[in-house]
Amino acid sequence: MPDNKKIDVIGIDVIDQPLSQEKQQYVKKADVLIGGRKHLESMTFFKGRTISITRDIPLLIENIKQALEQELRIVVLATGDPLLFGIANTLIDHFGINAIEVHPGISAVQVALSRLGIKTNQAVILSRHGTHDDDLRKILYHPVSVILTSHAHSPGEIIHELMEKYPQTRLWQGHVCQCLGMEAETVQSANLEQLVDIKTFQTPNLLVIENPVADSQAQASVDFGRPDSNYAYDGNMITHPEIRAVTLSKLELSNGATVWDVGAGSGSVGIEAALLYPHLTVYSIEKNAGRFKNIIANAKKFKTDNLQPVQGNAVDVCLTLPQPDRVFIGGGGENLAELLACCYERLTDNGQMVINTVTIESSEVVNRFFKQIQKEIECVSIQVSRRHKLAGYHTLKPDNAITVFGIKKISNI
Repeated sequence: MPDNKKIDVIGIDVIDQPLSQEKQQYVKKADVLIGGRKHLESMTFFKGRTISITRDIPLLIENIKQALEQELRIVVLATGDPLLFGIANTLIDHFGINAIEVHPGISAVQVALSRLGIKTNQAVILSRHGTHDDDLRKILYHPVSVILTSHAHSPGEIIHELMEKYPQTRLWQGHVCQCLGMEAETVQSANLEQLVDIKTFQTPNLLVIENPVADSQAQASVDFGRPDSNYAYDGNMITHPEIRAVTLSKLELSNGATVWDVGAGSGSVGIEAALLYPHLTVYSIEKNAGRFKNIIANAKKFKTDNLQPVQGNAVDVCLTLPQPDRVFIGGGGENLAELLACCYERLTDNGQMVINTVTIESSEVVNRFFKQIQKEIECVSIQVSRRHKLAGYHTLKPDNAITVFGIKKISNI
């Protein structure tokens, strides 16, 4: 060990194997041995001073500081790879890399993936263990995700959160790997919709999720602004291709976001958003039963598994859906002011909201609402003219002008 290394962190293999001779020598030479209760109990040959790792990390750091001041030799025991969301990261943060020597072991992640026969280089590792609260949207981008769990964040709770935020994951394959390396080792595999119903798992455990579309949908489709004839729609209740293209640009979409398409009509805006960004989660909200059926038919036609049609009154529905990062409101209505208030309130910070209106009255409602809450809103008027026959000649006949409002929610403004 180099002279400037004051703390040795020893990774104990998850699989049930004796500590190597080299690692045993570090433990034997220690003045202070630190670790979890089970780890300390397994070191029957060590007779020196021990310190148990508890949730009181500040106290542990203070004890280590005191031992260092006394120039004592410190060894810390950890499970598997101590740098994989482990104690070594905490020690480096407090004492610096020059004070730490890490001796890794085989981690639970390695064992789980080897049991399942899954390539380690395909996996992203996330943690909901201890103080970690990783963003679960990362599972949308990777073929395999390994999620470290805890009592506070069990596999069932994590799966429930995933399916609520990203309904397209419900049929993805999941594996709960329990008590790895122990006699009670168990691996339960099923789709997430089935695993979420299992109330208890043995601990310790971790969750592995396989994403079947990470590779096939890695590239976004560039086919948007499709002709109206591509969609089933009722009367004129569709956002026409040119307006659809501008609307999508104003939404400033990005993969992993949650999108509400409110008053979706045919669902064309939400469907093209879902196709452009396969890792979006889109909720297409429509009250009218006939139009709602059109959304279902159109979503099925375009195979947008990341789009979920929702039937009901927009204000009522929007109070129950996962919080949106983007909101599109495609028209007016008697309750437009109430709908604007509900959607803007629930929109995430830095989220984008776009409202399209046709009538002067609806535009006035939008302007009045944002003036009342003292927010500046972008406003663009678009009018598209189409070729039209007239007395043996052709002219351009204008569609109704559309006013497109856009606003980014920034809390400190």
